[in-house]
Amino acid sequence: MAVKKSLKNLKFDEALAMLEEKVKLLEEGNLPLEESLEVFKEGIELSKICAGRLDTARQTVEQIMETSSGYTTKPFEEIDEWMDFEKYYSDRQKLINNFLEKRMQKKGISRVDEAMAYSLFAGGKRIRPILLMATADAVGANGYNFLPVAAGLEMIHTYSLIHDDLPCMDDDDYRRGKYTNHKVFGEAMALLAGDGLLTLAFEVMLEQKNVPPEVLVEVVREVAMCAGNFGMVGGQALDLDAEGKQISEAELRKLHSGKTGAMFIAAVRGGAHLAGATNDQLLALTHFADLLGLAFQITDDILDVEGDPAEMGKSAGSDEKKHKSTYVSLYTLAGAKALAEKTVAEALECLDSFGEKAEPLRRITKMMCGRKS
Repeated sequence: MAVKKSLKNLKFDEALAMLEEKVKLLEEGNLPLEESLEVFKEGIELSKICAGRLDTARQTVEQIMETSSGYTTKPFEEIDEWMDFEKYYSDRQKLINNFLEKRMQKKGISRVDEAMAYSLFAGGKRIRPILLMATADAVGANGYNFLPVAAGLEMIHTYSLIHDDLPCMDDDDYRRGKYTNHKVFGEAMALLAGDGLLTLAFEVMLEQKNVPPEVLVEVVREVAMCAGNFGMVGGQALDLDAEGKQISEAELRKLHSGKTGAMFIAAVRGGAHLAGATNDQLLALTHFADLLGLAFQITDDILDVEGDPAEMGKSAGSDEKKHKSTYVSLYTLAGAKALAEKTVAEALECLDSFGEKAEPLRRITKMMCGRKS
């Protein structure tokens, strides 16, 4: 009891420093069992002290805000919501990463596996698989149950990045702050790594269990269409043809609906189909995904102008160097920002009928379109 009494007199920074030390000791795993249990108990007590100090500080700030004109305690509610969302997102991110790591342990017959894994585990946000899972949650199912299909989407996305970075395409040296695949493994092996991930994606998606066969076939068919000449590949071809030209807004919209938006539609519709969405739900979610893809691309164009290369993990200004038409070149920077904000609002309206279950989708939308990289 004497130890506990002395702990209660600690200041917040002292308690936090001691808690970090306890955690470090336990993580090292060198303590005997009895001593480990004692350190763990002290750590629990320290964590309660830290939480208590923070709660006291929170109450003090709330009192100040309540007595000040024009302020409410709403910012704390928003912080709580974002903390919940961060856990929601990070939990699913870990789940997807673990699934991908386990699946990639099944090796092929050559070193192409190393090149495939290099880009697959280069620090992606896993937006597309989490979009699929969050959509399934919004419809009323459990997105955790659809990991194989979700992971397949990430493999397709990674293949597209490898090929997009090649000298014959965008010719980029860096992706996510690391050398691009062809800078490490050479152009030929990078090409094969992309091919390998694309084909493996369909093998993995078809490993999905506990889904009616006709539903799974439809989901995979739509993914193939969105990834192919009607979607991402077709959009990439339009992008190549548009280099050095000024194209219209309608042409730019068509280009990016394929290149960027199609795989968002595949993710959202995939989650909806797997969760058993009604026709009305599917229609609303498809419209949402289309607008999300547009907002994402406008944000991308804005970042290419004013983004920080250190945060983005790649160079900025590439669109201007290649004389590409963008939403910034068509609307100006301020106009593109206004269009992005309007598009996000319209996308969020599509989710009104799904209530609280669609809150993760709303948060993902705001995160994607408010990103810095």
